[in-house]
Amino acid sequence: MRLYVCVTSYHPLTVYMHRGGFCRFSMSRYSSDKSNLNDLGSHLTNVAVQKHSGKAAYKRTGAKWDVNNLKSYLMTTAGINVVNQLFHDIEGIVIHSLLSVQKVMINDKHCFEMRPGSSCE
Repeated sequence: MRLYVCVTSYHPLTVYMHRGGFCRFSMSRYSSDKSNLNDLGSHLTNVAVQKHSGKAAYKRTGAKWDVNNLKSYLMTTAGINVVNQLFHDIEGIVIHSLLSVQKVMINDKHCFEMRPGSSCE
């Protein structure tokens, strides 16, 4: 899952989370069986591995959904309360991850200056 956040300050921690993002999926079913260790397609979801799966589903979807598609699917299979809790928990993980590096991050009030051609990614 790739989510986008913009941290404008670490002191105090100020974070903006984009509503978008995407998820990549494997075209192969995962198995913890030792005989499956060499099946990179079931362990790695990056494009370089999945595009060689030869599966029709990859050609249709690219093994990628945007976050809203994932939420819709999960709502139909698990319900809205579960999905809301899941994404609340994900936000908590993002916050805790940022808090864990807060003391070592350089806090430069000018580091967020947007210039033509610059990126927040």
